[in-house]
Amino acid sequence: MILAGKVDATIKGKLEDLERFAREWRQELRLGVKFLRSLVDKSDAKKIEAAVKQSVRSGRAPGALPSAELDQHRAIVHRFGCRWRSQEEARQWSKDILYKRVTFAADGSQAVIEDLWPCIAFVQVATFENPHREAGDYRKDVVNDLITSFDPALDDDQRQLQAENDVKFRRFQLEVESLVRFIEERRGWRERKERLPVAFFDGSLLVSLSPPHTLPQASRWQKRYAEEIEKLVRASREAFVPVVGYIGQSQARDIVRLLDTLEGGGRFSKLLDVHLLNPLFLDEAHVPSEDGRHLSDKETRDLALSGWGDRTIFFHCLREGVDDGRASLFDDRDLLIGFVYLQTNGVDGPARLDMPSWVYQERLLEEVVDVVRAECIVGNGYPYPIEAADAASVIRAIDRWSLAERVLQQARKRSLPLGLSRKMLSKERRR
Repeated sequence: MILAGKVDATIKGKLEDLERFAREWRQELRLGVKFLRSLVDKSDAKKIEAAVKQSVRSGRAPGALPSAELDQHRAIVHRFGCRWRSQEEARQWSKDILYKRVTFAADGSQAVIEDLWPCIAFVQVATFENPHREAGDYRKDVVNDLITSFDPALDDDQRQLQAENDVKFRRFQLEVESLVRFIEERRGWRERKERLPVAFFDGSLLVSLSPPHTLPQASRWQKRYAEEIEKLVRASREAFVPVVGYIGQSQARDIVRLLDTLEGGGRFSKLLDVHLLNPLFLDEAHVPSEDGRHLSDKETRDLALSGWGDRTIFFHCLREGVDDGRASLFDDRDLLIGFVYLQTNGVDGPARLDMPSWVYQERLLEEVVDVVRAECIVGNGYPYPIEAADAASVIRAIDRWSLAERVLQQARKRSLPLGLSRKMLSKERRR
């Protein structure tokens, strides 16, 4: 139960902290915009690459390396050329982009039932595949797993942490397996004269994981996730089937770290990439122009993703914790993963798209981004394949209770010592 009066008093007591944070954030935003403008105005690919390599040699992660698009466009933002007079025109454009093109998504959910003894967990991953041929001509499927192998030697807190990490990883693993299976099925699409297929992953392809070091297996987590991502990215490259990691609310700071690296370091602690690219933030923070004036609409537009469908140039990722924890993701040529930011709605900030660098190298970037744009039109601002897979994968509270009952029924048939805590029974009665 929430006591509104007490909550309001607590919030008021923290307003000074929030105001201080806002002041510092605005200062960082103004500095970040200045550095971003400098990056564009004085773009020198060799100089930038030298600074990035020096940072890596010094053991510091520079965040990102701009692709050749920076010199080609002389801008961070690449404008989307299409503008429509109606929603019908937009939907027709998306229909043309998606017609007879296979898109796919995998998304999962999980439930840890810690009130069972011994603790068990259930993982479910749903897939959605749409060939865009006829209405309703799509395929949904579900794969699931029950996880029971938790170390009984751990105390309760450690066992719960282990369960959470094991379940998250198993879900991630099943999602990757589903994506790889689709990628292999679409191998040879060019020979069959099909349109470029695209796979969607709900989340980043650059997993940064720092599990609690109290867990005996903590040192292995980064490697295990890296191996799964490497499997996915290499399958994508070998089969020539793009995979897009879609992050709707990105907290990444890769561009910010690049700017910090190029300008000497130590300048930013609160600023995110999306803050630099969102015109609403630039306006709110009263970012000045070079001569001290408030940025004009045109200047804001030149720096930010101000129009639907606008994207940034392609960046290769050099994130902290990725280059050292994922050395196997490098080959003789370059990093295997990069990203762009894409404006997919008129309200929130841009989404981030992680994708293998080969997509950019093979000049398929714009086609892949067009597919994302088209699916976002269908999904009203969010890729429809991910939305459909997410809806099919959800494990509701009632499903969790039903799952516990089914496990208990099967266990009792075999006289296995499984039990349900009185606490859980009491919770279910109250709810």
